[in-house]
Amino acid sequence: MTSASEISAKAIEILSHHAKFLFPNHDFAEVYNYSLFPAGKLFRPSLCLAVGMDKSGVGLNEIGVRTSLASASAALEVHHTYTLMHDDLPCMDNDDERRGRPSSHIKFNEWKALLGGDGLLNASYRLVSHGEHPNTALAVKIFAWATGPKGLIQGQVLDLSEEMNLSFENLLKTHELKTARLIQLSLILGLLYSSSADWKTAKSLWRLGHAIGISFQLIDDLSELSEVNPGEHELAVNPWLTMPDQCQAKLVQEINLINKVLEEEGLRNTKTVLDAYFDKMRNVILEYSEMILKHINESGKSSDLSPLMAVL
Repeated sequence: MTSASEISAKAIEILSHHAKFLFPNHDFAEVYNYSLFPAGKLFRPSLCLAVGMDKSGVGLNEIGVRTSLASASAALEVHHTYTLMHDDLPCMDNDDERRGRPSSHIKFNEWKALLGGDGLLNASYRLVSHGEHPNTALAVKIFAWATGPKGLIQGQVLDLSEEMNLSFENLLKTHELKTARLIQLSLILGLLYSSSADWKTAKSLWRLGHAIGISFQLIDDLSELSEVNPGEHELAVNPWLTMPDQCQAKLVQEINLINKVLEEEGLRNTKTVLDAYFDKMRNVILEYSEMILKHINESGKSSDLSPLMAVL
């Protein structure tokens, strides 16, 4: 059985290989490399590789760094990094830190972070269109739709316009577009570049990706409350402080669906990647449960997290 860390290491190997050819021989390449490396969790490229393995029956060592599957996994991380660079800008989330280091616009300046993000955005299309696989044209089309005006971009619109805070339905729609879309794309690209792509499986993986994305974001929102002082903005927008019962019920529902689809589709490697993530977040929530519940109670709500912990 391939471990999650082995799949992540393969994703880093692939990303490092392609980064050598993506950027110009110029000082500005430092902006790209600073933002990409050291890489983050590599959650999305790992899911892409895992689905490709599950649906092709190939081993991790059989995936060459220049195959269409490998290039697609790199495209996902490059595109994700572009969104983070732009998210951190003063005109958006105005975050000075990313992964424990100064954000790109703090390390360099705003125009470099803006153009650096633009460069990575375009580089992601070069990567996803790499190779002669018969499904490449379809992959590019889905990639553009999922990350474009009706996908990830609209999710950011709902976030920054604060429409996401108007209702629980708006919150879920924002999480679907801003977080789940790229995860759905990761699974679909893994399927398209496997040897057993079919419409029925694609629909199943699309629903799986939606469930993973919603779960990922709701768990992330909950973990933000582990801080002693979460910050004024976090206290104002965190849905667990205003709708804890709805958040927990939805999260339990989606986790149950995830487990169901993983079993039905025989996604052993994909399950390995997800188990590593859920185990990590379960430990965080357990360790800081008193602090999390304290913040929820201070907001005027009350919650018992045992239903969540029973399925997480």
